[in-house]
Amino acid sequence: MTDKIFSDGILNGHVAFVTGGGTGITGGVARALAEAGANVALVSRSMDHLEAATRIITQNRTVLTVEFTYRLLKTAFASMNRLLR
Repeated sequence: MTDKIFSDGILNGHVAFVTGGGTGITGGVARALAEAGANVALVSRSMDHLEAATRIITQNRTVLTVEFTYRLLKTAFASMNRLLR
């Protein structure tokens, strides 16, 4: 049995957009995607969660973090514009 979910390098050159990616199940998904070669865009309501996750993932990959709340439309558009640059 293997400890990896994805084949090595299968996501090289791709970007994974993970909402709630700072903790819990989605944090684990973000780590697995990064281990498979993806650069990761992490989105969460808590910058503290994002910073902790980034320290783990950035050992081998590029990580973009965005503190984001769906409640404020202006924040949503600003966050999406930042991700798309």
